[in-house]
Amino acid sequence: GFFTGNRLFSKKIFQLRESAAGLDVKLELYRSASLIQWALLEAPALFAIICFLLTENYSFLALAGALIILFVINTPAKIKMAMLLQVPEDEIS
Repeated sequence: GFFTGNRLFSKKIFQLRESAAGLDVKLELYRSASLIQWALLEAPALFAIICFLLTENYSFLALAGALIILFVINTPAKIKMAMLLQVPEDEIS
């Protein structure tokens, strides 16, 4: 889920950079790409938590913890959006 989400997100961001759409459209498409990436991170995290609850194997808990840390790392920020979309940060505000 993590690798597929990152690959799809990168592909969408590359398409956004190349498009001549306005900033509002780019931000909306960025939002949808982020949601897809987060969904593909959320599913394995929930699965790992369920597996931990069923088996009490702490490796699943560690995996869920690592995936939650990846959620925090992939949190959107103005500077990150500006860098990825290649637009000035003040335009995003």
